[in-house]
Amino acid sequence: MKLKAILSAVFTILLIGYFTGSTLAQTRNISSRGQKQAQLKAFIGSWEGVFTAEEGGPPPFQIMLTFGSDGTVIGSDVGPPTPQLANPEHGAWERTGDNEFTIIYKQLIVDENGNLANTFKGRVKFILDPAKSEISGIVKVNLYDAEGHELISGEGTIRCQKIRVERF
Repeated sequence: MKLKAILSAVFTILLIGYFTGSTLAQTRNISSRGQKQAQLKAFIGSWEGVFTAEEGGPPPFQIMLTFGSDGTVIGSDVGPPTPQLANPEHGAWERTGDNEFTIIYKQLIVDENGNLANTFKGRVKFILDPAKSEISGIVKVNLYDAEGHELISGEGTIRCQKIRVERF
C-alpha cells in the first residue's frame, strides 16, 4: 500500500511538473511570437534616411524605402549614377533575427534615350532600434552594365527614420 501511495505521489509530482513546464514554455512561445509580431509591425511601412558610402564613394545622399507586409520593398534615392531618371527600386525583405531584417533591392538605370544602360543591386542588413523608430545597417552595392558585367561594387551605411502620420 505504501508503494502505491509513493508511486501515486511521484506520478502526481511529475504531472504537475510537466504541465507547469509546458505552460511556461507556451507562455514563452506566446511572448516570443508577440515580440516578433511587434518587430514586423514596426518594420513595415515607409522610411526616409541617408546612405553614406565608404571612403572613395559618392557623397551621402537621401533614400526612401517602403516595406510591405508581404515582404516587398519599393525604394527611391538621389544617388549616383546620375541621372537615374527617377526609376524606382524593387526588392524583397525578410526578418533574419531579433530586430534584424535583410533586404535586397534592384533598379534599372536608363540613358537619356530610354535605353537600359545599367542595373543596380543593393543589399542591406538592418537593425531596428529598441524604440522602433529608426533602422540602420550595412549596405553592399553593385552596379552592372546592360549585359550584366559588374562595373562597380562598394559598401556603406544607412540610417532611416520611420515616416509617421502627422496631425493635419
